[in-house]
Amino acid sequence: MNRKVFVQLSAKSEGNEENIETFALEQKNGEKRSYCFFSDGTKYLLEFGRYLRVRREGEIRYEFSLDPDRQTKTKIYTAYGILEAVVKAEKGEYAEGKKGFVYRVKYDLNFGDSRQKHEIEFCVRDCTGMDTEGKE
Repeated sequence: MNRKVFVQLSAKSEGNEENIETFALEQKNGEKRSYCFFSDGTKYLLEFGRYLRVRREGEIRYEFSLDPDRQTKTKIYTAYGILEAVVKAEKGEYAEGKKGFVYRVKYDLNFGDSRQKHEIEFCVRDCTGMDTEGKE
């Protein structure tokens, strides 16, 4: 089943913050849900199943899994080269509401001798009755 929803993505890391509010395509397949959206020429895909998988395609490109039960590896592609990292996620927090849900998760990216702490908050709302800017 596919439907249009409104999403808010807040991604924080040591001194940096990215906030996106836009419409997305939600796809449901059994217990799995995915959300595809675009912002400033960058494509995002967030897939929820047993854990969250994040994909970003743009000037910076990466894909990683936030599995609290194991460390995963990723490669981050930039204009300056490729960075390899180990991803260690905490258990995410999920809260369902009348019109949608919010999911929060913290994770570390380990680059050999350095580590960065990150946090994602992802909100999904039914967009029925919203205008083109996501206002009700």
